[in-house]
Amino acid sequence: LEDGTIADVRCVWDCTINGLNATLYAPGFMLPTALDAEDQVIKWLSVNVGEHLRLGSPVTDYSTQEASSFIRTKQGDIDVGQHFNNFRVHKQDQQHLGVRYIYTNNDGISYEKEAWYYFNCCPFGLTNSPFNACQGQARILEHCKGDPSDQKNEFQFETCHLNLPCSPNYDPSMPEVILLRKDGEMATTEVTFVDDIHVAGRARDGEYDHAKAGCKQLMSRMNNVGNQADPRKFRQPVLNPGAWIGLIIHTTTPFPRKSTTLKKWVKFKDGLKSILYAVDSGETHVDTGKLRSVAGLGVNVTEIYSNGRPYLKGFFNSIEAWRS
Repeated sequence: LEDGTIADVRCVWDCTINGLNATLYAPGFMLPTALDAEDQVIKWLSVNVGEHLRLGSPVTDYSTQEASSFIRTKQGDIDVGQHFNNFRVHKQDQQHLGVRYIYTNNDGISYEKEAWYYFNCCPFGLTNSPFNACQGQARILEHCKGDPSDQKNEFQFETCHLNLPCSPNYDPSMPEVILLRKDGEMATTEVTFVDDIHVAGRARDGEYDHAKAGCKQLMSRMNNVGNQADPRKFRQPVLNPGAWIGLIIHTTTPFPRKSTTLKKWVKFKDGLKSILYAVDSGETHVDTGKLRSVAGLGVNVTEIYSNGRPYLKGFFNSIEAWRS
């Protein structure tokens, strides 16, 4: 747009109206949560993660050293351009995703030509497009991350450390499953929510930037196989990145901090206020669509602020109140 913002214009082909969606099977599948992104970052350390755990997680005095001397986590974001359109529909199925276009002459006499147009890739509005696209994206990223035993691979790891309760040298401030490179440092990792790829890597300032190199490896290999890594939406790895699925994690301080976006927080509060206003005004009914919208937003927000999750039970009880 003129003000510099990026707007997505997407063509939606509603396959519910013509009955096609009713004939298709769309499997359910898991998507990462805020916890997956949280497990990518840890506190500042003066030694690598493997050494820190071996020493029994000694207390670090952050007041005696410069911030740049610590090993810190940087995070970057890669966006898959035209995500659904990266994946083809089988030729035998393309005929079901078409429309007959008639060139109207409006003279009532001459022959009106007609043409058939159809999607040859996964369109918005097709019930199994999300599953097909996410499955394809996961396979592509496995290919792009390469062989984890290859020492030149940015996503290389040698051992898997289980940091579980009651295990030796358990550190509750660390993730429960930690992949360690050969040099003992935490491996560079990625977490992908549909088309938003979140990459994290650890290094000292001025040293080899594993997060940046990881992003470069993924983007170059994705583009090599025709999977678009959109350069317009790419965000360089930094200590204070922008939001990923509404989650903000900053590592600008010794211990990571997480929050949600102001826009999402205000929208959630406004939704709660509107329901409260309806009750205070004596209304006997609240629109179910409104409840679903606020509850869905609440699920996302309470992934960050988990203490609020129990209060969502009332929303879902109200939404399902029509059942016998």
